[in-house]
Amino acid sequence: MTESPTRTGFFGAEPTGAVRGQTTALLWLVLVLSLASLHPVFVGIGWWVAGAVVAAVVLGGSLVVRALGGASWLGVVGGAVLGALVTTAFASGGTALLGVVPTGSTFARLPELSAQANAAIVEGSAPVEVNDGLLVTVALSVLVVAVVTDLLSSVGQLPVVTGVFPALVLAVPTFVPGVVTSWPWVVATVLAFLVLLMVSTGRRPSRAGLVGAAASVAVAGLLTAVVPLTGVAPLTGSGTGTGLATGVNPIIDLGDDLRRGAPVTVLSYRTDDPQGNYLKLVDLVDFSGRTWSPADVPLDPLNTLDALPDAPGIDPGTARRDVTTDVTIGALRSPYLPVPVPPATIEGLDDGWRFVDESGVTVRSDSEGTQGLEYEVTSRPVDPSPEQVVASLDDTGPDMAPYLSVDEVPQSVTDLAAQVTAGSANPFDAAVELQDFFRDGDFTYSEDTPVERGYDGSGLDAIETFLQVRSGYCVHFASAMAVMARTLGIPSRVAVGFLPGDLQGVGDDAAFRVSSDDLHTWPELYFAGLGWVPFEPTVGLGAPQQYLQQTGVEPSDVPSDDASTAPDASTAPSASAAPTSAAPGASATPTSTASGQGAG
Repeated sequence: MTESPTRTGFFGAEPTGAVRGQTTALLWLVLVLSLASLHPVFVGIGWWVAGAVVAAVVLGGSLVVRALGGASWLGVVGGAVLGALVTTAFASGGTALLGVVPTGSTFARLPELSAQANAAIVEGSAPVEVNDGLLVTVALSVLVVAVVTDLLSSVGQLPVVTGVFPALVLAVPTFVPGVVTSWPWVVATVLAFLVLLMVSTGRRPSRAGLVGAAASVAVAGLLTAVVPLTGVAPLTGSGTGTGLATGVNPIIDLGDDLRRGAPVTVLSYRTDDPQGNYLKLVDLVDFSGRTWSPADVPLDPLNTLDALPDAPGIDPGTARRDVTTDVTIGALRSPYLPVPVPPATIEGLDDGWRFVDESGVTVRSDSEGTQGLEYEVTSRPVDPSPEQVVASLDDTGPDMAPYLSVDEVPQSVTDLAAQVTAGSANPFDAAVELQDFFRDGDFTYSEDTPVERGYDGSGLDAIETFLQVRSGYCVHFASAMAVMARTLGIPSRVAVGFLPGDLQGVGDDAAFRVSSDDLHTWPELYFAGLGWVPFEPTVGLGAPQQYLQQTGVEPSDVPSDDASTAPDASTAPSASAAPTSAAPGASATPTSTASGQGAG
């Protein structure tokens, strides 16, 4: 007598041993195939191997328990326990007993791992480097999905319902900016699921099942085509500090962000400055010769927003303006907070945010993102008189070595910087000459020329080529000016943020709208007495500040009685006034852009 393919169970017909084994294998295959569709999201395959191992242990362990005569529910429990032990091996970091049994120290690591995973997700751009926290997150997620899948299939006798989980996984890439759905894995997953249905039911799939499978593929394609990828993360990249967080770089992908097509509104703000504000995200200090990146410094838990430091390097007598700005974040997703600078107070945020003093009074979080935030910033940009600018020329400041470091600069770049500033009376005038060289010369703004010429970056090769073809976007203008300034002995860094945007509405409804097209970079140069001074070399964009004028004064000619007191050498410079709008009567406005181009 042949064995019936099923036997009666609590929920009805229960599969026999052969069918159980085939069904379990197919459940695992469907899960790992759907998981493989996430390969454009993560770097490497270690995360996938971890997920495949956890799923195999959960489903395989359950199958073994049932094969030994245990009840289906007991198999689910056994698989869950074994899966938890394997997951512990990934999470323990050497703290688990025998490598798999969690201890108190293992559980104590969980908050740290969670913070690591959150940082990778919030700060990174696809493909994301998989740190320990993200690896454990994948393993835990697969553990939960595998256990629920086993429960539905073996105890509930509902294998068809298990298709919900791979469907959700397959949909993930459609919501990640810059990631394209991996159709071979989608098709493979759907086909494997159809085979699962045939094996688990003992019959061919119905017409309705085939239609449903085809519809799932169509829906995935539709989502890919119509879902707006609005998660703008300008400070992203990997391994360089701006993607921000110590370790990710916004400048790397800024060109792609500017060329993303239809602009996406990232934030809006109201301000008592009628011309609007530049909003800074992060300062890029370290220059490797290939790219700029933020200073690699951890957040100090004591650097709360309750008491922000004043902008170092600014003499008490230097005139400043008080500006109030109310910001509402839309689609922007970044660990860096866009703020008018230098901020004096920030209200409306929780304690997950800290100021970064070492690279400027910028604001960052290791656990949160900006999307949906509302907050108020009071900023105090400098507004010196010509006399105050002259008085600062004889000041001496603290050690600025980190902002002067630049190696292997092409001789052509060094020579050009010296040539452009040959007639300058002092470093401040030299900086103004550099800015005028870019804005008033024969440079053109282009987001495409860099791509066509193969130098879509901020390194020395890109700078040298940019200075030859004289066409590029804000990254090239800002990087070139900052490097040229360093060759002249002027401390510099590159700021990343947004142009003021467009004023919309009237009266009480007036607000500035900032889009992804307003992503921008600009150089900041340090002058003792004035602090970090923002310049605007990008032709056709923004407007230089009114006080950026030639003085014609030799430093030795500055009367010593009028010279401003030098800042305390122990106070490291770390803040700046962002480029402001054009002064009254200026012909350019801060929201002007090159025709048909984004900001950048």
